[in-house]
Amino acid sequence: MDKLALAALEATLPAYADPERAAREIPALAMLKADAADLERRARDLASALGQRCPAARLRVERAAGEVGGGALPLVRLPGWVVEVTIPDRSADELDARARGAEPPVIGYIREGRLRLDVRTLSDDEIREAAEALGRAW
Repeated sequence: MDKLALAALEATLPAYADPERAAREIPALAMLKADAADLERRARDLASALGQRCPAARLRVERAAGEVGGGALPLVRLPGWVVEVTIPDRSADELDARARGAEPPVIGYIREGRLRLDVRTLSDDEIREAAEALGRAW
């Protein structure tokens, strides 16, 4: 460990001492604790913004279970909401590749032949940015 890593650790550890503060200030913890109603609202906001930028897209807001993955929670699944996207004459693989190649990249996953966008990792401020990036990419 160098001085920079130690300084970062020293700045972060006090937040963990107060669970409420940690959930507010540490993005990964805030994402893990996201409220279902907030996730549904974000998914509906993303679907609306995508619908304006990509009228050919068929968009469905659905309940889903996201995977935390890796680290200390490799098998934990969290209930949440996703925007499921299909566009006529485009495969889910093509939509996914274009989304990942967007500027900035938007990462989704494919389930049952449809691209799904999980909003748990998007802040309210990033919804518009993601929709604009996908609109350009698709």
